[in-house]
Amino acid sequence: MKSNFFYFLFWPLVLPAGLGAGNLPHHPFVPPSESLSLDWVLGEVRTNNPSIKGAGAAWHALRERVAQQSAWDDPRAGVDLKAARFVDVPANTFTDQTLFVEQTIPVAGKNKLRARAAKAEASAGGEEYRQRELDLLANAQASYYRMANAYGQWEINRRSAQFLEQIVETARHKLESGRETQGNVLTAETDLAKLDESAFDFERQVADEQAVLNMLMNHPAGAPLGRPAPPPFAEVDLSYDRVEAAALSHRPELMAGAKKIEAARARLEASRRDWIPEPSVRLAADRYNGASQAVDDVMAGVSFNLPWFQREKYAAATRENREVLAGARYELDSLRAQTAEMARAQLTKIQTFRHHYELFRDKVAPLARESIAASRVSYESGKGELTQVLAAQQNAQESESMLLQHLTDYQIGLAELTSLAGADLSEMAIISTSNTRENQ
Repeated sequence: MKSNFFYFLFWPLVLPAGLGAGNLPHHPFVPPSESLSLDWVLGEVRTNNPSIKGAGAAWHALRERVAQQSAWDDPRAGVDLKAARFVDVPANTFTDQTLFVEQTIPVAGKNKLRARAAKAEASAGGEEYRQRELDLLANAQASYYRMANAYGQWEINRRSAQFLEQIVETARHKLESGRETQGNVLTAETDLAKLDESAFDFERQVADEQAVLNMLMNHPAGAPLGRPAPPPFAEVDLSYDRVEAAALSHRPELMAGAKKIEAARARLEASRRDWIPEPSVRLAADRYNGASQAVDDVMAGVSFNLPWFQREKYAAATRENREVLAGARYELDSLRAQTAEMARAQLTKIQTFRHHYELFRDKVAPLARESIAASRVSYESGKGELTQVLAAQQNAQESESMLLQHLTDYQIGLAELTSLAGADLSEMAIISTSNTRENQ
């Protein structure tokens, strides 16, 4: 592959040597000389994007719930003191102070079940964090490729303008000698003016994508960026079965859905065990009135909660968690069906863009280049018409523009596929970058 894809896009035989796009006096916009690396962009997004940081913080917060849910209930301690006595009794008849401690023992294991649910929810949060990162990285890749496309479209536009300037100059000389009509010359000049107008649109697209990338990297909106490298064409052999299998196995949303089912199942089992009474062990130290020693006796006891008197409360909790579990299962089934359909649609889109790119690269664009070169030679030799040159120029420009657009759409489609499947392309296909065929 050539070092700069765009320099080999547009009619290398019809432009004079040394004529560059930046030399047009009415367009001061000049692409930056420094390059912008995709790896650097993705690294900045991973490191600085606040949405990714927020998802990571939410995931870390969920992980802290596991220890909270697995812990026993707090032990209780207290003291009973005599406030007043309204009868006369002999000394050492009643206690004046009681000091006690009490602890509920989770014999039903509900704390372990709640901890299991919290752990599953934390895992689901981790998958949601990974999905957020994949989506934003795919957005960054798409913006990077769109900016590269805007630069390339601008360059094709400027090369077209240079070509038309030469044709207009030739047409004016023919007009002076009576071999060309003024209407044809005005048509050519109008086409040239339209190209100048379109050039500003591409410059705006560059600025828009720079703002998007800066936003994703959490940089100032106006921070200068270099020029993205031209997108390479990687021949990726993808099959629906492999893509679907990878998506169903690795897509973070599906893995999060499975973890939510696990959490709902654990919470349902915990709600069922709410019917089991759990003992509270109590240890108390008493001191009688008038006694000289600090502790007169020590008492030990046990008590139980009685959930059967709150039957509707616990039955409603069980029904709630049963419905939550059913909803989580339905949601996962829906996500699986959506994932399979999205994988099919995405693969179809990628294959379509690849077909279009290869068709334009191998047939349409080369024929358009030959046509414009032939029409120019014919016109300058007096055998052709200016309208033929203008039609050939427009066709060639559109062909080169569509060639680059299809390549951009293809690369964006691959980036979106990695976000959808949650897996690298290497896990879905064997990639071989074509080095034997020039991407023209």
